[in-house]
Amino acid sequence: AAEKKAGGEATVLSPIIVTATRSSESVFDIPQSCTIIDSGETESPMVKNMADIMRDYSDVRVDSFGSVGAQTTVSIRGLNSNQSLYLLDGRPINDINNGGFDFSKLPVENVERVEVVRGPGSSLYGSNALGGMVNIITKVPESKRPTFSSKSSYGMFGTFDQAFSHGLNLG
Repeated sequence: AAEKKAGGEATVLSPIIVTATRSSESVFDIPQSCTIIDSGETESPMVKNMADIMRDYSDVRVDSFGSVGAQTTVSIRGLNSNQSLYLLDGRPINDINNGGFDFSKLPVENVERVEVVRGPGSSLYGSNALGGMVNIITKVPESKRPTFSSKSSYGMFGTFDQAFSHGLNLG
């Protein structure tokens, strides 16, 4: 985010992260190791899903169990995927059966930023946050009118990808 000064110069503010301490703080003031992936990286044409973002822009281990579209999990600090907490706009999205989350099923078209906090956060978030936390922040629709978008792509070996999203800002 930038703030305009009287002389027309822009002052760049430091990023804010909210998942590490449950309150807004500068990324430089929190005691844990964290990474913020902003929308610039999510809009790359080579990024197809959240698994690509996690693999290319964070230092967590990404395990894919098959070819394109197969289950993809994230391991933080060497722990199993079910020992980390995954949040979507601050709300837990861990699978109720195995505790993990399949990152290949989450499209990136609606992602504003991703906050990856490495290290234990169990005292704030419970036993799921032993390895760390991933908070996926979605974009807020700018218009009070319904918005719709779609995207299609075709790749090698007959792969086809299609995404559709809609949104409405209710205030």
